[in-house]
Amino acid sequence: MGARTATFDKAAGPLVLRALGGFSHEQLKGVDTLVTVSCTHASSPGLERPIFGRTPVPPSVDRWNLGFMGCSAALAGLRLAQQRAALKRTSLVVACELSSLHFQYTDVLDQMTANLLFSDGAAAMLLSPEPTAVRVVDCRSVSVPELAEQMVWFAGDQGLQLRLSQELPETLAAHVPGAVDRFLRDNGLDRGGVDHWLVHPGGTQILEAVEQSLRLPADALRLSREVYRNFGNMSSPTIFFIMKSLFDSDAAGSVLAMAFGPGLTIEMVLLHVDRGAVRVRS
Repeated sequence: MGARTATFDKAAGPLVLRALGGFSHEQLKGVDTLVTVSCTHASSPGLERPIFGRTPVPPSVDRWNLGFMGCSAALAGLRLAQQRAALKRTSLVVACELSSLHFQYTDVLDQMTANLLFSDGAAAMLLSPEPTAVRVVDCRSVSVPELAEQMVWFAGDQGLQLRLSQELPETLAAHVPGAVDRFLRDNGLDRGGVDHWLVHPGGTQILEAVEQSLRLPADALRLSREVYRNFGNMSSPTIFFIMKSLFDSDAAGSVLAMAFGPGLTIEMVLLHVDRGAVRVRS
């Protein structure tokens, strides 16, 4: 575990700096809140070190680190940043995962599945109280604690380990529609009012379960599948990659982004895009 942690500290910095490379000096200098997101390292300072050492982000910013929240953590960071934006604060959310460091040599099926699914990546999002073409309408986190054992992320003797139940796709199919409908209804929408669906690709079965349970059109999760095919499941940064694909396409309208994490947690963010505008760097 010590060797894996040391490798993360060495390798994560260049990835984080690459993710921040698309932001200007003035944008980074104006950050008031820094939210770092990762569930694949166990050291401190972690992602802060390259940010404060190599970028103009002020070391006096308010800081949070979201750890061990799995694939849903970037949207949780976005939820925190939205609350800060309401206080006229500019927030930077940085997600970085090196899942490959925790490859497990095992014959346990769910861990072998995790070995195949997960990959490495980093992404960043800047949220400002100033009006932009992309607006965060609302955020919500829904947990199903009685089924928490179906997705567990913990520190083992030989690295971080993930337990995934084979029942997880069916569980999400049973709970996602109700959570989505309540969230949309509270924002004056229904499923038909969502123009774009961005779902974290926990795997092909997860995407199929969400797609079928919500009765989405055949191509509704095209961007999710494209990112999964090109980059794999990078855990927390993945949903930002999917958002970037949407923003690059000059799409417009209502957007529902969704990701899942240990707990069992369903994290949702409702966006509105007036016109195509890249807000995510990956």
